[in-house]
Amino acid sequence: MKRKLFMVAIAAVSMCVMVSCGKKDNKANKEKDDTEQVAENDEEEDDADDTVEASVTKLLDSAYEDLSVIYGPRDEDDCEPNLDMFGMYCTEGFNQLITDIRKVDYNQELEEDRFFQGSELAMWSPWEEAPLSVDDVKVELNGEDMAYATYILHHGDEWIMMGIELELENGEWRIKDFTKTGDVDASMEALMISYLRANER
Repeated sequence: MKRKLFMVAIAAVSMCVMVSCGKKDNKANKEKDDTEQVAENDEEEDDADDTVEASVTKLLDSAYEDLSVIYGPRDEDDCEPNLDMFGMYCTEGFNQLITDIRKVDYNQELEEDRFFQGSELAMWSPWEEAPLSVDDVKVELNGEDMAYATYILHHGDEWIMMGIELELENGEWRIKDFTKTGDVDASMEALMISYLRANER
């Protein structure tokens, strides 16, 4: 009888050990799965960042090629290039602000009272001469459809740091705001909104 009880006790202990080992194995497997999932998520985020950076770099390369055409030398017989930089590369919201600004500027009698006192394209570059080119593009994602990018703008031997906010619009990255020129940080979007509010009729 004692031997039988002893055998039952051993069996019970063995079962507890097996269950305990099973729990440890399950916990170890879960931790391993969690670690692998984190690694996979990090890789996916890195791939997403690379894809966005490639798209933004392509957008900027194209934009500054067009800007170089606008600023480039022409013969007397050449027509001035009619390229809508804002329409091609900026968001619908930014374009609407540009349109509203032009309407207000048209009614300003004094040039110094206008928002655009010279070229509207000045926000793209401090230089109104070609050629212009970009490199060292760095992009930080802010959610799925917003991003911030900095890049180096070159003009011959001169260069300057530029910064822009971007928005994913209709499946393509577009410039939402110009926010940095060299050491100057300012939101062009905020300045335009402030100008429009100050000139409400």
